[in-house]
Order: sequence, then C-alpha cells, then structure tokens
Amino acid sequence: MSRMYETDMEELFRMLLSPAAQRPSAARDPSSAGIHPKDYQRISNLVCSMLRGNKERSIANRERIAQQVIDRSPVVEDAKKYVKHNISFKVDADEAACRNIIINLTDSSPKFARHVAESGYLELLLEELKLPAFNPAYLDPNGDASQRMRHEFVVGSFTVLHNCLRHHKQSKNIVKDCNGLQTILYHLRNEKSERLQMEVLMTLADAADLDKNADVLEATEDNLQFIIKHGLEPALEKEMEGETYTYALDEVLHCLSSIAKNDSNAKQLVKLGILDIISTILQWKKKLGTEVTEHSVRLVQQLSFTSAQYLRENEQLLKEVTSLKSSDVPAISEASKGALLQLEEPTKRPLKTANQVMISYSWAQQELAIKLKNFLTEGGFKVWIDVEKIEGSILEKMAEGVEGSKVIIMLISEGYKTSENCRSEAKYARKRAKPRVYALAEAGYDSCGWLGVMMEDEIYYDIATRFDQETEKLIARVRTLLE
Repeated sequence: MSRMYETDMEELFRMLLSPAAQRPSAARDPSSAGIHPKDYQRISNLVCSMLRGNKERSIANRERIAQQVIDRSPVVEDAKKYVKHNISFKVDADEAACRNIIINLTDSSPKFARHVAESGYLELLLEELKLPAFNPAYLDPNGDASQRMRHEFVVGSFTVLHNCLRHHKQSKNIVKDCNGLQTILYHLRNEKSERLQMEVLMTLADAADLDKNADVLEATEDNLQFIIKHGLEPALEKEMEGETYTYALDEVLHCLSSIAKNDSNAKQLVKLGILDIISTILQWKKKLGTEVTEHSVRLVQQLSFTSAQYLRENEQLLKEVTSLKSSDVPAISEASKGALLQLEEPTKRPLKTANQVMISYSWAQQELAIKLKNFLTEGGFKVWIDVEKIEGSILEKMAEGVEGSKVIIMLISEGYKTSENCRSEAKYARKRAKPRVYALAEAGYDSCGWLGVMMEDEIYYDIATRFDQETEKLIARVRTLLE
C-alpha cells in the first residue's frame, strides 16, 4: 500500500471520527448537525481517490472504507434530506459531493449497496425522478449550467439504482413495490443523452426481470453501439491493464446478457461485431478471471438462440466455448454446453427415438407436470421427465431426453418463456424435428416472444384450469403422433 494511500485513509478516518461526523443529522442543511457540507467535498475526493487506480488495491480495501462510512457517517441520511428538498429543485456542489460518495461506495461495496437499499434512499430517488425538474426535456449535457447539473444529477440517480440492483438483489423488490420500472422505462424512451440512456439501460437490465418480460429491454442500434464503444471496449482495455474503469467488465457483460434476452437486441449485437470482442475476452480468460468468463459464456448462450450460424462461422470463438465444456465451474460448463447445443447441426447427434413422451416444463409448474406424468403413466405411456434436478450436466441429460422421445409435451407459462434451459429444450426439440404438443400450465398466460413465434397458430390444451377434460384431448393427440 503506497504512502499516499495510507495518508488518504488516515485523513478519511480522522474526518469520520470527528465529533460533528458522529452526530445524527436532523435538518435539511447538514451544516446544522453532523458533517459540515464542505467536508463532504473532501470526503468524496478521498473516497474516489482510494477506490480509483489499481484494481487489486481497490478490491482489498473497499469494504474497509465502506464500513467506516457506514459506522461513522450520516452520509445516507443527509443524502435523503437533500432528495426531499429537491421538490423545489436545487443542486449545489455539496449535495453533489454527498451523492458522489454514495455512487462510488455502492459501486465498489455490496455491503454499502445493501446499507443504502435498506435505508429508504432508493424509494426517494425513484420519486425524485418523477419530478418535473428532472423531466428529460430539461436534461441536456450540452445545455446551460442548470441543464448540465440536472443531467449529471439524474445520471447519478440511475448509477446508484443500478449499483444497488447489481449488488443487492432484494433491491428489485423495492423497485417493484414503488412501480419504479415504469419510471425507468419512461426515462429510457425519452432521454436524448446517450450516456444517460446507457445508465438507464444498465439499470433496466437488472430491474426488468421483475416482470419477466424481455420485450421492455428493446434498445436502439445507437444504444447498443454506445454500450459497446463506451462500456465494453474500454472496460476490457482497463481490465487487461489491471486498472479500474467506470464500469467493470463483468458488469457490462452481465448487462449485455440481460439485454440479449430480447431477440431483436441479440441480433443487433451480433451485427455490431460483439462476437469478435467476446472471442478476445475468452482468449484471455485466465487473466480476466472466472466472473468475466462466466458472463461472457452466458452472453454467447443467449446469442446462440438467434444467431447460431454466425457463431458457427466464428471459429476462434467456437474453439474457446468448446474448451469450456470441461470447466470446473458448473455455471461456465453449463452455459458452454447450452450454447454448443444450439450450434450443433441436426445430423451431428444420432437419434435414439423410443416410443416415449417427454414433458418439458419450468420448475414453478412441477406439481402440475408430475400430475400430468402420473396421468400419462396410468394410460400406458412411457414418460421422460426431470422430477429431481439432474446430477451432472442438465443440458446433456435434456438433450438425451429429447433424442430418446418421440413426442415432446411443452407446459407453457411465463416461467417457461423466461427460462434459458426451457428455451434450449424447446429449440432443440424443433431442431430435431420432434412433434410438439402444447399444454397451458399457467391460467390466463398468453404466449409472446420466442415462445409465441414457436407456437404460431398451434392449438394448446388448457390443463391449468380444465385438467381432466383437456388432458383427455391431449392424450388423444399424443396417441395419434405415436402411431
């Protein structure tokens, strides 16, 4: 640890240990109690300095810094008072410094992100983003001083939201409970600043799973190009140099994996040349680490659903993904196998079709799936179903199940649509030209996205609400297909 770093740390602790810093703030103006406003500017500079630069040093000390701020500083409570004050809109340098401390520490420390999320600060930020003062029409990074200040302030708000969603998963429930997703979507559709659009997209990528609807994640070509040029590429460059960047490489890859759940985004990312970048990342996987590798392969798996041919043609990427099938990290191994399953030519694996029926379903509908399995078994059918989570490679066993069955019964639901494993099963069954029978497993569910396209005008059997009657019809259909 450098002498300058030690000096900064000593000064930070001294400021946090001062009697004023330990008093609770009780008013809008932090100078009346707690830390003096001008001190926040110095504390912000110290925190930023200590977290910037050498990555290993930052990782080693971030929780230590965060814990000291949590224990000895009213920064979050003061920031909440500033937010409440902004109903009339006023942002000054002291308030910006207070928020910058929160931005930097929620980015670097999961503990601090949880502290902020549990404080009630996120709810206030989401309410603040609805105020007329922060309407996208008044946010211009190239406008007058007021517009620039408001722009930076909203960027900071979304940065804090994104950091908390990334590090503290329960933050999603906070967003959901205050209808925050609609606020985020409003800003995505109306912001004109590319930098702000990127921050909103990064936030949405973690929050949108609340509704399990990838359609809300649709981005423009400019959005995606900006994330690649100003997020992914510089993050990779800094990571290779062992330095920190505004966005961590695994953070950007995670965002892109979420965004790629929207098929239109996935196709656009491939057109923008993302496969070559992923190939480069995987060639340096030992240096870049497990988390980066996992997020890279998950992104490849997501892209394989819509762009299999492009992936097959990228020989270096295919080589790297294939090498990860035997990874000691289960998540990496499974994602690699999932991608390769989509890339296989249909003739590569020999068929071993038996007079067997496979039930494909998501875990949320397991009780209904077992009920259907018992009904089929009593009717004399041989049934393949994964009742207990398969040991070993889930996707390998799933592929064997598809190959060994003559008919695939798909229990469609929102959970089925959003499950990568279910999507792999369904697409592999179609690739192997297996007859598919659709059973509605969630009352009122209306298929959309990739599942809606796959079903097209196919009939389905509503076993969610009329099990006995519809199962009889389903069985008759299955018997016809087995003959």
